[in-house]
Amino acid sequence: RSVTNGTTDVIMCDSPPQGTRRAIESIVFNNLDNAAVTPRIFTDDGTNERELFGPRAVPVGAIVFYEHGSGWGVLV
Repeated sequence: RSVTNGTTDVIMCDSPPQGTRRAIESIVFNNLDNAAVTPRIFTDDGTNERELFGPRAVPVGAIVFYEHGSGWGVLV
């Protein structure tokens, strides 16, 4: 569970130990704010960032989700 403040990067999942890989099966982001947000989700290998989602406006109450094998989606 992570909470955003709109300015500081939030780490949703720490890096795995060296020599191993982490397999993310699903991610769920629920906008419980009182305004639309524009999340950007990245992977970072310590040298390079790669954008996986966004920037995309997500309305109040909407859910951004990722499922391995299906990809990203937004439920409004």
